[in-house]
Amino acid sequence: MGDTPTTTIGPGLGAFIAMFFLAVALFFLMKNMNARMRRMSYRERDRLAALEAEEAAKRKAEGRE
Repeated sequence: MGDTPTTTIGPGLGAFIAMFFLAVALFFLMKNMNARMRRMSYRERDRLAALEAEEAAKRKAEGRE
């Protein structure tokens, strides 16, 4: 029996690069989603404030008449 060369089989540089780009893409997708959710929250808050102001104006107008 002689010396048999040992070979290591692994994912390699290509898999590392692919995973790196997937991680970067996920980071930017999550950042974009977070900004959209925050914007949606602000819009909902403003819409509710406008509805409350409108209802208060109606109650005030009804009280005067």
